[in-house]
Amino acid sequence: MKSLLTSLCLFALLNCGSHTNAQDTTFWGGQEYHLTKDRSKATHYSIATTTKKGVVKKDFYMDHSLKRITPYSKFKKNQKHGIDSSFYNSGALRSIITFRKGKEDGIHLAYYPNGNLQKKATYKSGKLISAEAFSVDGTDTAYTDLLLLPTFPGGLDSLALFMKNNTVYPAGARRKRKEGIAMVAFEVDQYGTIDKIRMLQSVAPDIDEECIRVVRLMPNWTPGTYDGDPIRVQYNLPFRFKLR
Repeated sequence: MKSLLTSLCLFALLNCGSHTNAQDTTFWGGQEYHLTKDRSKATHYSIATTTKKGVVKKDFYMDHSLKRITPYSKFKKNQKHGIDSSFYNSGALRSIITFRKGKEDGIHLAYYPNGNLQKKATYKSGKLISAEAFSVDGTDTAYTDLLLLPTFPGGLDSLALFMKNNTVYPAGARRKRKEGIAMVAFEVDQYGTIDKIRMLQSVAPDIDEECIRVVRLMPNWTPGTYDGDPIRVQYNLPFRFKLR
């Protein structure tokens, strides 16, 4: 299976540049993949190529060896579609993931640097169906998902303290005896920036406004990662309003 998947990755690499009409090169520096104009500080660089089917982004290590190939149907919306392949600096295959309209759909394989299988998972429309994991010597071990959620600086305790110190119970909601749990959804992008703030569960208009205000006050988060690479992740945050 591995040889077949490796062939698929190489096929994707050889063909993703065909029928192109635009390219864009971006340099990145640091573990959190911050954009940098100083090439000497970059840890890797990306070349995004527009094709008839969408955009193919190739990431390279600074020695120009291939780091990742990611196909997108809608690049600006981060909608992956096709075979996403990543590689170790040595050139060895690191992982292969199949996406369909922005969601994992199919078999996901991850490998150790020595080539042994590390993880095997099956997804359907973004949902994990089954999973196996193996130690470096090939024996079974506990499976851990490759997705790590974004975190507030200092962790959950610091997040709770920030919310307590900055959230004010709206006077109008107090007078009307409005209480309950308001749920705010927002996205943390690959740089840790918060955007696309919206209400998932409303209690009262002024309470909703207060929740959104507090989220906008937050500092940048540590971005979520997938297979070690920063990605955009939606985060749902509850605010509890209870009269005493």
